[in-house]
Amino acid sequence: MMQTAPNPPAGWYPDPEQPQSLRWWDGAIWTEHRASAWQAPYGAPAPPDHSLDWVMPVNRDMGAIAAGYLGLLSLFPNPITPIGAILCGVFALRRMKVSHQLGRGRAIFGIVMGGLSLAAFLFFVVVAMYSSGNN
Repeated sequence: MMQTAPNPPAGWYPDPEQPQSLRWWDGAIWTEHRASAWQAPYGAPAPPDHSLDWVMPVNRDMGAIAAGYLGLLSLFPNPITPIGAILCGVFALRRMKVSHQLGRGRAIFGIVMGGLSLAAFLFFVVVAMYSSGNN
């Protein structure tokens, strides 16, 4: 039994009937939409630009971005931002398994910094309670 190759994704391709033109392939059949090959047709999908992916927070999960910033704010020990960093980081890691977006490092940074900051805050609270009980 012979297997057929899957259809290419929807997009502008060289027109099989008029090679000097582009024609819209909808993923299943050729449509009537044509454009000159020398100019980009209106609505042509641009290829994704990944040049800034590792420099700026583009193409990253929003929860991972939030976890990273909350992790930075957690450098000042308090009970609020560390919990937010941990929750956002865990939520982002779970969501990125499905979305395949970037940001895993930021999410892990938020979880780690949140955990360290929360531990430091609790340590300061325990020390303060202990020292006030000895006076």
